[in-house]
Amino acid sequence: MHLQRPVEQITSSEIRDVLDRLIPTGTSIQRIVLLEMASQNLGYRKLGRQIRSRLNKTLYAEVRRGRFCIDGADNVTRREWRNDNEVATRIVVPTIGEGLAFSRQLCALWNQVACGGPLIEFDFSTCSFLSQQGVAFLGGLARLSEHSGREVRFIWNSLQQAIKMNLQQNGFCSTFGWGTGPWQGNSIPYREDAFLDKDALVNYLADRWLGRDWVHLSEGLRNAVASKASEIYINAFEHSRSPVGIFSCGQHYPKRRMVSLSAVDFGVGIPHKVRSYKATPTISADKAMEWAFQRGTTTRKTGAGGGLGLDLLKQLVTVNGGSLTVFSHDGCAVILNSAERYHTREPHFGGTMITITLRCDAAYYRLMDESANEPLF
Repeated sequence: MHLQRPVEQITSSEIRDVLDRLIPTGTSIQRIVLLEMASQNLGYRKLGRQIRSRLNKTLYAEVRRGRFCIDGADNVTRREWRNDNEVATRIVVPTIGEGLAFSRQLCALWNQVACGGPLIEFDFSTCSFLSQQGVAFLGGLARLSEHSGREVRFIWNSLQQAIKMNLQQNGFCSTFGWGTGPWQGNSIPYREDAFLDKDALVNYLADRWLGRDWVHLSEGLRNAVASKASEIYINAFEHSRSPVGIFSCGQHYPKRRMVSLSAVDFGVGIPHKVRSYKATPTISADKAMEWAFQRGTTTRKTGAGGGLGLDLLKQLVTVNGGSLTVFSHDGCAVILNSAERYHTREPHFGGTMITITLRCDAAYYRLMDESANEPLF
């Protein structure tokens, strides 16, 4: 008969020793595989509920200490420690373009930062283009790292000249204490919102995004769209539980005749909120996103307002020929060419990014109830 020790007799030091043997420094392994192997090493034939709980408790304690790291794909990595001071974790920022095609690069950055040490350095030597998505995401990552007690450094002299000029123009550099700027150009300023100020947000959206005449909107429509877009931020503050707020940046692309705005938070994500609200933990990410995008849905317990605020934005991008993308944890929503598509995606990052892209055409857009002398919305 195979005898197993009671789980409560297994010490944390025993579990740490097993984990160290199973994960060589710098390598990764799926958490569930690690737990199964560790339980066998400790004399358990099956990964039962009690031993799983005991292993997870010790593993997550070591994660908090910084000995191990668990990324967004549930891989466990053992970090290398050198005396009391760890060598800086240098993260090479790749070229980050526009759209969901570059979401893998953003997820990779998030995972690298999550597994990094107490000093994070961002190196731009291989980055030939940095879209507004990349700018907002990178700024948020830096603040998230600082929030967790780590030091962040940007290697400014590794920037290519065109990227350096753009980061100075949109205010990213000056926000982090380097260079000149900002100044007005084709950028929509980089913005950090640690707390909600709706009036300031509406002004930012109406003046800096929609008020530059890149897209021809009536005053009424411009203000209505800015107000509705601000609900994205309100929703993030009320529901996402992002520890560092929301980060925004935009860019006008004259050659492509497009203007894009991105906003990112590092909260719990839309699929998680929907699963919690509906008490359906097994609902897939794509179905959760689809539910969240339906008109009138909300995760507020009162049932009052508080949806994503996307109805008017969806109408505008459809009529304009633009696009609206939402990438939230493992869920993704894309509105393009009058079609709505919802996906479950891997890899993912811990947060939500929304990007609104409008075509800069010659058309004039207005609300239906505005002056009949103007073209229809």
